[in-house]
Amino acid sequence: MLVLEPANSMYSYPSLDKVNLICNTTPLGIIAPLGFDFFLIAMCTVYAVKTRNVPENFNEAKFIGFTMYTTLVIWIAFVPIYFGSNSKVITMCLCISFSAIVALLLLFFPKIYIILFRPDKNNRSAFTTTKDVRCHIGRGYPTSAAAISRNS
Repeated sequence: MLVLEPANSMYSYPSLDKVNLICNTTPLGIIAPLGFDFFLIAMCTVYAVKTRNVPENFNEAKFIGFTMYTTLVIWIAFVPIYFGSNSKVITMCLCISFSAIVALLLLFFPKIYIILFRPDKNNRSAFTTTKDVRCHIGRGYPTSAAAISRNS
């Protein structure tokens, strides 16, 4: 996008005693990068929906799904507000800040809650074994020389 529309600034005079230095860009310069971001958000949301019913061992998809649904709503609300208002910088900053806060809270708060307030659930067996899925790590037999000689 920088090749088609190089970075440039211009002065804006909203009143006689105020001057703003703003980016001189067309709507295409905003829509093209946001289009790619929307594509990534939409694909992540689609895969979060597809993987929401996996076994409990892999329940990270649920939190990713909540994060992506909320992020998608924030960015869909952002587009008309951004193009319909005069305070584009504030709108962009608020949208990015809300997206970051949502990601931080919805992805990491459940883990922090378990670490701080539910230490009984903070062990390896709570994350690796359920009645549906067993997680086997390694070759399934002892590897030490003593254990091998005992089995022979």
